[in-house]
Amino acid sequence: MHSVDQIESANAALTLIRRVVSTASDDAIRQSVEHLQPKTDLADFFSRWLNKMDRPPAVPPIPKNDPDFAALTTGEEMIALGRRYQNCAAQQVPLVATGSHAYIEWLHEPGAIADCRRTTDGRFVLVDIFVHRNGRPSPALCATVRRKLEARGIPALSSGDGCPRVRDVLHLLGMWDTCGDLGFGHEADMEEGLAALEQELSGEVANAA
Repeated sequence: MHSVDQIESANAALTLIRRVVSTASDDAIRQSVEHLQPKTDLADFFSRWLNKMDRPPAVPPIPKNDPDFAALTTGEEMIALGRRYQNCAAQQVPLVATGSHAYIEWLHEPGAIADCRRTTDGRFVLVDIFVHRNGRPSPALCATVRRKLEARGIPALSSGDGCPRVRDVLHLLGMWDTCGDLGFGHEADMEEGLAALEQELSGEVANAA
């Protein structure tokens, strides 16, 4: 570290680590510092600690036994999520640790990840949905996940309602800073997706019985 700003930022990072990692005692942190290599990058050092996160500052309102969703609340779960979906979820651990983001997995085939942001009043809002390898889900899947999350108190960020296919129109006009395609304007697809979901869940219940 070569400046006062760097020192203050490092101290703030250590404060964050102590808050979200239950094993981050002073002795444990001191020992890890003593074992640092001369050219270890500070970002790598802090990231390794945050990957041990087990008590995030904010958790979305998804019950532990929810049949449709699982909230990812630990560094280990985020890393495993990245492996399953072959994406960069592991790199998003610091966002969960700071309490600004939450990631929720849709547990039914083909699986999906809901990207949520936290508002200043402590609630979460859905901003995007991804599938394997950061692919785009079908409108039916988007609409189903969006509706199910809304029923659990997590609304979706509006993409605007001035015209149909808002996101596509904005992209046509060169505007790319938009929220994900969350299935707005695809009510027929949504009903089809919900019908398929109900059939799938009915099959799961029958098999369990």
